[in-house]
Amino acid sequence: YANKTMYTTKQLLITILITAVVFTGIGFFLTAETSIQKGAPAQGENTFQAGWDAAKQRLTDTGYLEPMFMEEEQEIKIVSGEVIEIRGNKINLKIHPLEPLADLDLDNRIVQVDSQTKITLRVPKDEEQLMREMQEFDKTMQEFEEQMMAMMAAEEQQQAGEEGALSEPSEPSEPIEPPEIMHPESFTIKAGTISDIKQGMRLTITAAENIKDAKEFNAVEVAVE
Repeated sequence: YANKTMYTTKQLLITILITAVVFTGIGFFLTAETSIQKGAPAQGENTFQAGWDAAKQRLTDTGYLEPMFMEEEQEIKIVSGEVIEIRGNKINLKIHPLEPLADLDLDNRIVQVDSQTKITLRVPKDEEQLMREMQEFDKTMQEFEEQMMAMMAAEEQQQAGEEGALSEPSEPSEPIEPPEIMHPESFTIKAGTISDIKQGMRLTITAAENIKDAKEFNAVEVAVE
């Protein structure tokens, strides 16, 4: 099944690329022809965008991008990417495309940071501290497992005795609540500033509004990964 799914996905991506190439060629031909008729040189960037837009529209019309990729009404408020440049309070971020045929210009976003933006950093824990937390976690989980096994054994013994005596079944034991403990993380989260953010770092950006098609926007939270 996994192989079949991978094969289907590969077919879809090949179809998208072929369609994009074909329509880019058509866009080039039509733009060049129009330019020649008007006595003006063809513009490569406009030609590519025209073909790209035509390919996207064609794939949308034929249903190849539905519902897997095309969610026009979906709001996007979180993006992740790599820091390309920092100028003042603006971060140039190269993100992973939100969809296969998204506007190429939107692969780079300008993220504005102000005094209200929450910036967080991941700080690795000391090895000894992490080891202590892991030992405490393992101990707690082992005790919980032992309690569960003891309860199950007691219930089985009680059930066997009731079946032998042909008596009414007793009320089941109260369930044991699992311990409120999380698996230790290898890092702690601390507050940071924009000066802590460097070129090449990966960030997760959260905005207050839909930023699916926004080239520049304000960040509510910036998390350094």
